[in-house]
Amino acid sequence: MQHGQPGYSATLTTATLILQLLAKPEAGANEALAAKGFDDACKLVAKLRAYGHYAQTMAKELPSAIFATENLLRELETVVESGALKPEDATLNFYIHCQNALSTAKQAVTTQLSTAVHKAGAAAEATGALMETVQLFFISQDGTKYCMTKTHSDGDAATLTQLPSCKKQNRPNMQHGSATVTSQPEHAAELAAVVTGAQASRAAIASKGCRITETRGNDGIVETGGISTFNKLLMAAGLLKITNAAPTESAWDNTGITAANSALEELDDMKSQNTKGLETSPEELRKLQLFGTADDDYDFTPMEETKENLSLGTDAATVTVTRQTQQAINKVLEN
Repeated sequence: MQHGQPGYSATLTTATLILQLLAKPEAGANEALAAKGFDDACKLVAKLRAYGHYAQTMAKELPSAIFATENLLRELETVVESGALKPEDATLNFYIHCQNALSTAKQAVTTQLSTAVHKAGAAAEATGALMETVQLFFISQDGTKYCMTKTHSDGDAATLTQLPSCKKQNRPNMQHGSATVTSQPEHAAELAAVVTGAQASRAAIASKGCRITETRGNDGIVETGGISTFNKLLMAAGLLKITNAAPTESAWDNTGITAANSALEELDDMKSQNTKGLETSPEELRKLQLFGTADDDYDFTPMEETKENLSLGTDAATVTVTRQTQQAINKVLEN
């Protein structure tokens, strides 16, 4: 499902629609959502934010690492042509190893960087929808108490103690911030957690809530006092849903982990979009940037390549570029 399609946008703006129903928060014998749903949402948001950091880190690191490796290859060609480094098999194997690492990195940029950027955009859009709802309930507070219950069975107002994933330095964490992320983020566990298991633990508890929507009598759209024939407010992953269905997994999960046209559906699709090539390429290229700058006795890690990758045959046997070979190349490049 692409951004901009009606189903996707409509789902992501569920929380916005709720805002139109807001009245001044006040105490009332109405349903209140349990803190666990918000804590689950904050856990998911933390992982989703990492997608933007990952794409930014890769977009910053990979081009410079590629440029440095291209310079290394040119320097190797120069010292071989000048006779400073003998064109032995070991030297040629090292050169081809560098070429292979460079080719892999360029391929990752071509095939996976755009995917990482797409995932960052999708995650940011979903994060906005999630945090819009979370902030709404955090702002509706009385001192240190928030407009949600401690648990489904305990109707007392929740504090940050029940919301460990939503706090930073003992206050609500609403900041995006910045970070260097070099490993592909994974949000599968956090996504599964918000729509599986005991939904009642996240759902409303009757006659224990504070009123942020008009629910007096039968005039409102949200039920009062647990009358099942009226609509009720459900929450999963920070998204609100108005329904007269019971708080079960089926309220969110029709054909697997998510309902059709759900904001969660795109997050589910993202799990299969691989960008790990971006993760491994900078690491390999950073190792090569040591050459010409490391100490003479630097303890290089032996490099292994298959004969096929070195154009020495078609079998999977490996050829090792030894520590001694690497030290010799490093010493020549230093001068």
